[in-house]
Amino acid sequence: MQTDLATIIVIASWLIFIGFGGLLSISLKHNKFRLLNGILGNTTLKLKQVNSSYPMHLLENISQF
Repeated sequence: MQTDLATIIVIASWLIFIGFGGLLSISLKHNKFRLLNGILGNTTLKLKQVNSSYPMHLLENISQF
């Protein structure tokens, strides 16, 4: 039961993160957010590089508890 709850929490957090990324891409059109989005864009690119292994790594760590 704990593993199922943990899995739901991880999936929900990733969905929220994806939604937040969508909002950031919309705000890219505004000049005053350009610097902020440049910084967050670099972070997002780095996260996308580890995106394939990171969620599974999280689930493996959670299932050990």
